[in-house]
Amino acid sequence: MKKRHLFISLLILLIFSSCGIPNMVVPDSNAVSISADDTSSSYTITINDPFLLNRSNLSSYSPEIYLFYTVSTQSTSSGGFSKLITTFNTNYCSYPDCKPLSSSDGEVGFLDESYNDDTYSLLLFNGNNGIISNSHLEGDKFNLKFSQHANDLILSIYGSDGSFITEKTLKSNGNNSFFSNEFHNEIDSEVNSIDIYAVISYSFSEYSNVWNTKLSTSKNISIDF
Repeated sequence: MKKRHLFISLLILLIFSSCGIPNMVVPDSNAVSISADDTSSSYTITINDPFLLNRSNLSSYSPEIYLFYTVSTQSTSSGGFSKLITTFNTNYCSYPDCKPLSSSDGEVGFLDESYNDDTYSLLLFNGNNGIISNSHLEGDKFNLKFSQHANDLILSIYGSDGSFITEKTLKSNGNNSFFSNEFHNEIDSEVNSIDIYAVISYSFSEYSNVWNTKLSTSKNISIDF
């Protein structure tokens, strides 16, 4: 009887091996560090893991940075945003295999959550301007800075030595300039601030999973109005 059980166990193992069990990698929690500076409205994203810095380990477009925002008004509360962030991390950052991020998911609202009869939305910036490609990775860092020019919110990208690389104009989910009357009409409320969040997303050349960093309310940049 024991020999029969052993034979069956070996057979099951061979079947799973031949079918190709997903081969996954989960970087350490400190593989990527995100430093948000509210004073200078800037992000410094540092990749600490040599494995993640080796392009041969990654898909051709990896890593990417997805920039999200939330809108604070006189009626919103921190509890609603905390619930929203928790839901995002549960839906998109469940290790070992995270749900892929896509710009098409944000055409209406990337993620909505109800709290005290109000709807809280996590939004992608309009178009692809809120997605930063790996071509802007300088050494082990992405350096991002946000500033206001007239009605526009500008994202500037700098090299690891502080040299300017490029800039993008960030538009709202409704394709409006953030400091315009059209944006206030889009929100239909008095805007106090927008809060910007960064997620770094990885896919791999020899592993089947996607790995996304988690959102945190302590790692966001607040742009006051």
